[in-house]
Amino acid sequence: MLKKIWEKIKRFLLGIYYELKEFIKIAIPQVVAIIFLDLKNFAIQVVEELELEDISNEDKRKQALKKIKKEAKKRGFELKDRVINLLIELAINYIKNKKENGV
Repeated sequence: MLKKIWEKIKRFLLGIYYELKEFIKIAIPQVVAIIFLDLKNFAIQVVEELELEDISNEDKRKQALKKIKKEAKKRGFELKDRVINLLIELAINYIKNKKENGV
């Protein structure tokens, strides 16, 4: 009898797990997109400002990471460095494309 109860609990919990798993598959990309959209303009502004500084590209990247991380935290986002580095890379590419197209 105890074994049957554990089996029912196990099936119930697995059902919840699979429902949450599907929800997470859908929700995570949307959450990431919202974060990127929210921080995109700030990241571009930071990269454009640092572009004018007379320091190495590595130092610019470190400062951009620090500033964007601080701003993200202020907006309620705890982001890993690799996510912020991706945002910096996207900002750099956006600025390069803007210059190449004369915008």
